[in-house]
Amino acid sequence: MAVSFTRGVTRQVVSALRHVFQQGDYSDPFYGDLYIGTQYRLEQGRFPMIVISYRPSYVRNAGLGLSLRLADADTGEEKTFYRWRSEGQVVFNVLALNPYERDTLVDNVIDVIGFGQHADSGAAEGRFLQQLTDGDFVALTPKNEDLQFSDMGAAQTPWGSENDLMFQGAVFMDAVVEFYSDSRVGDLVPISKINSWPYRAADQPVPTGEDGTWGS
Repeated sequence: MAVSFTRGVTRQVVSALRHVFQQGDYSDPFYGDLYIGTQYRLEQGRFPMIVISYRPSYVRNAGLGLSLRLADADTGEEKTFYRWRSEGQVVFNVLALNPYERDTLVDNVIDVIGFGQHADSGAAEGRFLQQLTDGDFVALTPKNEDLQFSDMGAAQTPWGSENDLMFQGAVFMDAVVEFYSDSRVGDLVPISKINSWPYRAADQPVPTGEDGTWGS
């Protein structure tokens, strides 16, 4: 299945959070059925929830026209793969049906993404960073020691009267993302498919450039 750039980032964050909250050993069992995803599911019975989004500030080629000519690991066909780099913010949008529950979940998100790296070995909170930095399609480096927050707010729910409110808050985490794309279709390429080795002048001929690589 094709994977786009932003979807590759958000699904990796969602997967990492689910490994913390939904494995049955998180310190607060209340969050065992917590909805974590990329879409707002604003139905009764879904709250509280964490909705993940990614806001890139830029996306650019990781070098001066950097590309790799490699054989596709599946088909053997030679293709051009481009390496890209992005910086932006991962947004953890928290929604709940009362302000106490919203604030408590925001605190739990901070515990996981900010303090989880210092958790005891085997603790559920520690799995977030392990899973986050071990993705199939993107290499994600979180800047999780400098978190930002949005103003806490409230909005009317899609159901009920004007007195039925949902309470919102968000945690922002800066991140650096690198990935490879297939030149023909633009989809992300699994990192495991990219196998390259440095040029060794002592025992390798000088590349001539005839196959699109650099040369003399």
